[in-house]
Amino acid sequence: MAKVSEYYRGKRKKRNRVLIPAAVLLGLVSLVVILFYGMQKFVVITKDSVRIESPLLQQAEEEAEEKRQAELEQYADTDIVFEEPDYSSISAQPLRDLKCLRAIFVSADEFYPDKIKEYADRLNVGNALVIEMKPKTGILKWNSQAWSATAFGLAGDPLSDEMRTLLDELKANGVYLAAQISICRDDLYASRSTVVALRNDAGYNYIDAEGATWLDAYSLDVRDYAVSMARE
Repeated sequence: MAKVSEYYRGKRKKRNRVLIPAAVLLGLVSLVVILFYGMQKFVVITKDSVRIESPLLQQAEEEAEEKRQAELEQYADTDIVFEEPDYSSISAQPLRDLKCLRAIFVSADEFYPDKIKEYADRLNVGNALVIEMKPKTGILKWNSQAWSATAFGLAGDPLSDEMRTLLDELKANGVYLAAQISICRDDLYASRSTVVALRNDAGYNYIDAEGATWLDAYSLDVRDYAVSMARE
């Protein structure tokens, strides 16, 4: 005989899961509203700005200022003493291994192999060539990969194989090669970037008595450009 089992299952109420996020959202909105209206009494509106002057913020600023003053007081009694340098451990050997340097200046317009050879042949009274690699026009005499040179089209043509070979031969024969680079006098860069150009009181690019435009020596872009060119 089969057993018949009967179970009673009570009805469960379905929980409304939407109520929990709604309650949290309502609480956040209420908090924002309370903060908004509560902070209005601390808002100070002036002609130039809008700021909040809260007692808590002022207290934090006062504590930070007191801490800073306490740190400065530690060095209030510090004296700076200038003493004569001690050179007793340094042996002076003037003019040791120094050679007299006499150079011939090569302008940017003369930077090509035939002219370099002509000047090199005249080095019987000298031992160096100073080559103007960046004149005040701003056009470089080599294919610079500096960011400013590539971004504003300031780089020149790559050195030819003949020029590279000639310069290597000169260095191998003991000829010193120095590059003259005009940093702040630069017509091309100043005309293509208003950020780096030196300005006058009227807001225009500054031009000196010789008609050259100048770059702003305080500009970080100009400084980076100068360092990049020197390294190249």
